[in-house]
Amino acid sequence: GKTFILTSILSAIGVIWMVFIFPTIGGALTQTATTAINLLMIALLLDALHSARKMQFSRHRCSMIRTYALGLSVSPARMFIIATDRLFHIPFEASFTAPSIIGVALHVRTADCLIRRQQPLSL
Repeated sequence: GKTFILTSILSAIGVIWMVFIFPTIGGALTQTATTAINLLMIALLLDALHSARKMQFSRHRCSMIRTYALGLSVSPARMFIIATDRLFHIPFEASFTAPSIIGVALHVRTADCLIRRQQPLSL
């Protein structure tokens, strides 16, 4: 778990660095969204580590599910970008940011639904 958290934080920092060093598709909006997503991922990873150390495993689990959802959100974003190009003939460069944000939102919402379904109801 600690190795996963460490390498994930290093990866997120690397992505933030790359989005400002290399030319980005989508410009400032993509830079802002990518930075926000990766900062959120770092915060969730640190929360997961803190929760595990305090033996709050339910909270740890929720943070890790959300982190995993953010990390995997790139895949549906790419599918939305391809669909936008094929259905509406909007080129990759022009459609990059919005489908990426939709992919993230979809994954985070799905993770939250999963978390809520698995938690016992409080009376």
